[in-house]
Amino acid sequence: MQARDYQSAAISAAIAELKYNQSTVVVCPTGTGKTVIFGEVIKQWPGRVIVLAHREELIFQAAAKIYEITGIECGIELAGKKSNGRESVIVASVQSMLRRLDRFNPADFSLIIRDEAHHVTSATDRKIIDHFQKNPNLKLLGVTATPDRGDNQAIGQIFKSMAFELSLTDAMSQGWLVPVYSKAIYLPGLDLSRAKITAGELNQGDLAAEMEKDENIKAVTDSAYWEIGSRKAIAFTASVLQAKLMVERFNQKRPSMAFSIDGNTPNEERRQKLKDFAAGKYQVFCNCGIATEGYDCPKLSAIIMAKLTLVRSHYAQMAGRGLRVLPDTVENCGSPELRKLEISRSAKKDCLIIDYTTNSIRLELMKLADIFDGDMRPDEKVTSHILGNGKTIAQSNKSMWQIRGAVKGDMALHNLSHTGMGRLKHNSLRITAQKSIPMIMFRELFHNLFSTKD
Repeated sequence: MQARDYQSAAISAAIAELKYNQSTVVVCPTGTGKTVIFGEVIKQWPGRVIVLAHREELIFQAAAKIYEITGIECGIELAGKKSNGRESVIVASVQSMLRRLDRFNPADFSLIIRDEAHHVTSATDRKIIDHFQKNPNLKLLGVTATPDRGDNQAIGQIFKSMAFELSLTDAMSQGWLVPVYSKAIYLPGLDLSRAKITAGELNQGDLAAEMEKDENIKAVTDSAYWEIGSRKAIAFTASVLQAKLMVERFNQKRPSMAFSIDGNTPNEERRQKLKDFAAGKYQVFCNCGIATEGYDCPKLSAIIMAKLTLVRSHYAQMAGRGLRVLPDTVENCGSPELRKLEISRSAKKDCLIIDYTTNSIRLELMKLADIFDGDMRPDEKVTSHILGNGKTIAQSNKSMWQIRGAVKGDMALHNLSHTGMGRLKHNSLRITAQKSIPMIMFRELFHNLFSTKD
């Protein structure tokens, strides 16, 4: 397997950084091959390595990819599986490793790699790291798509540097991910005015109570049914019950259209349903917290955001499930232009994100534009559309002020300010630019579009 150019840069940067620092992190968007990056690091690393992850899917994906890259058969530490303790690479779940620390001598290992490294500040991770750092020469490498956390626990407490970062904007502009656009749908029956905020996020019980209401189940599922068309989709929900109710509603429209799995689904049934989904038996996969991280299905081209969130990293993880390019689409293309051309010719040309919104002005619910934060520049070319009426809002190298004025002018032109856009459904913002405009403009736009005005 030949590493992509940015992967090669990340590999070199990580190894170079670990020569001088005890720990470092690599940041790349979901779908850009972080497992390839740390697999190549392992191939070049002189000592024994432990790879930590927190989900079964991540464990086996990592072990398979490491074998493909290095030819090394990894030991597995997961539930009923145990390594023989002598393998050069051990892939372990965090929980299993925590329970089995006494089996592993810190002096025997020279590198720990933490997949989904934004979890590294957890108490379990810290106990494991503290154990292995009894070896003063141990190095720590993290890989993640989302270094920011909703609870404000900075991973800089653990990682001393960032070796490499590929932004979402750059990954798309270089043709490594598919283009993405969003449909924002207003839910008149959704009332989050009394929802509590816990650790920077909507209280999940309060959110679930609203999303499980019959009116909202119907509105979310019916709108998604029409919007996704024939796209393979994944729906993220606030509760297991919401996922099951959505499946029931989807299957009323078309038998066996959707399925759900949860933490109580037996492992064998879970694996079979995911296999059937990948093979096309189902069109929609509804889940609560099962596929937010580590789930890999390149054919996904629609994300149903039925779990509203205030946390950018949560939204980015969910949205990232649909951004992968189909296998063998871009690997032999020598330029961003050729990669983007091949994507446009492929069976997966883009990804649709369906966002749901309410008229609550106290909540800054995450939307697609928010995951491009940090890449917003007012002097880059922007093409935006309100898909509900097809009118161009802005298509030029305008300043933030000028674009904001164009948005307001477009709304006034259609006499929408009189009744308020909050009463209209199925309007959306489409982002087709390689670079985006400042977040303040998007927040104002979404507020204007979907807030009810007195």
